[in-house]
Amino acid sequence: LYSKNMRLWFSALVVSACALFAQDSPELARTQQEIARLRDLVALGAIAPNRLQEAEQKLGDAQDDQVLHRTLYGKVTAQDLTEEQSREMVEAAERRVQRQQARIEQAQKLVDAGVIARGEVSGLRDELSSRELTVELAKSRAKLLDEIAQMARREQAVEAALDDSQSRAGQPV
Repeated sequence: LYSKNMRLWFSALVVSACALFAQDSPELARTQQEIARLRDLVALGAIAPNRLQEAEQKLGDAQDDQVLHRTLYGKVTAQDLTEEQSREMVEAAERRVQRQQARIEQAQKLVDAGVIARGEVSGLRDELSSRELTVELAKSRAKLLDEIAQMARREQAVEAALDDSQSRAGQPV
């Protein structure tokens, strides 16, 4: 009974937390509903736990994709992007690469076991290349943000030094 209550509580917590992310995306909401349904089926022993893991990976991809759409692909300019958003953008892109690498490793095991054809992995590798490119784009944008922030700090330092030297010389500021 305790275990069942804990599972229900955990499922409700995950669905609630994920609902915060789903406010902007119907895809996230559908994925969260699917995860809740799969959790119940796994708890009943009706499906294998790997189906739940796949759905959770899909949710992670959707959440990270939402971060990338807001920060990398969105209308946010480099000047408007905060350092926190920049960090989130790079981390989201890197997590998507890690998940894709895990998919390729899993598919490779199936190829080695003769379960699937070698050609089925090529689509996964193409997606990995795309995700790696996204990481590079995110890092490039983050670097640009850092350079803009450094320039702004230097400009402020120069302005402060000018103001200080003008006030010492007795000139109006």
